Amino acid sequence: MADIPIQSQELVQPARSESTPVLPKEKPNLKIIVILLVAILLIAIGTGLGMQIGKKQITTNEIISNKKTPTITVSEPTAIPVVDEIANWKTYTDKDVRFSYPSTFTAEPIMPQGSGFTQEFKDSSGKYTFSFVVRGNYNQETGKPFTLIDDFIGMPYQVKILTVGGQSARQPLPRAGSEHENSVSFFSQDKQNIYTFDLQTGDNPMTISPSDIAVGQQLFDQILSTFKFVD
Repeated sequence: MADIPIQSQELVQPARSESTPVLPKEKPNLKIIVILLVAILLIAIGTGLGMQIGKKQITTNEIISNKKTPTITVSEPTAIPVVDEIANWKTYTDKDVRFSYPSTFTAEPIMPQGSGFTQEFKDSSGKYTFSFVVRGNYNQETGKPFTLIDDFIGMPYQVKILTVGGQSARQPLPRAGSEHENSVSFFSQDKQNIYTFDLQTGDNPMTISPSDIAVGQQLFDQILSTFKFVD
């Protein structure tokens, strides 16, 4: 019998096809990892800042809550009493002038002074004293009449200018610190005399109420508005 060849038991590995691709091993994406790390870091920083801000707000609220709320006091406006109607006032008249004064005022005896005189009127409440003063127009320093009413006033600055009975007048009072005093001076029509109106409220400005001062100034203005020269 012919010998039968014995096949080798070794398995023949099939030849690798050159067309089969070799897949590379996947590597982790570094860009994604970096982004995640940055995000985690930002979240941690934000959380820390949020906690600090929260603590500050709590502290601020505690401080504000502990402070006392200031009390705002609104003062009511001072009420000025209604002054007697001018139509009911008394009238003072002499040979040259005429004016009215409140019916609650009483004329005192005339007080002669040099070449003139002073006529006082006192309020029944004792709060107000009004005076009408007449002086001869004579400047003791120059020995001559005053040519300007400002020279008679003698203030280093221009005082309030107004008109009384058609004459240019000057009002040096009231002024700061003397709000309770009122005074106006002007020449007579022939400039032979100087007329002065005064009104004083109380004796001590520190104890006088603002409403009384306001009434005194109102009375003074009203008396001036009634002044007329007698033709």
